[in-house]
Amino acid sequence: MTFPTERTNAKSLFLLLHLKKTTSCRRSLELVKEQKIREILEAVVHKKQKLIKEDKSSSPKISVINYEMQREHIIREMMDEPEAG
Repeated sequence: MTFPTERTNAKSLFLLLHLKKTTSCRRSLELVKEQKIREILEAVVHKKQKLIKEDKSSSPKISVINYEMQREHIIREMMDEPEAG
């Protein structure tokens, strides 16, 4: 025979374990989503930088520092844009 408090404790423990598992899954999904967003952003940045380089084909190659600055600027610019709804 189980007492009400034992049943409540068992149920609470079950719910806590379920919640922890669900939260863990959500965190994992968030990490996957974040990684995918970064990959997409990197691809877009790379494409945009390639177009910039092609536009400047008559001028000398973009320096590595300038390239990195442009990359950071493009990422910030894209993060600041409101999502299309």
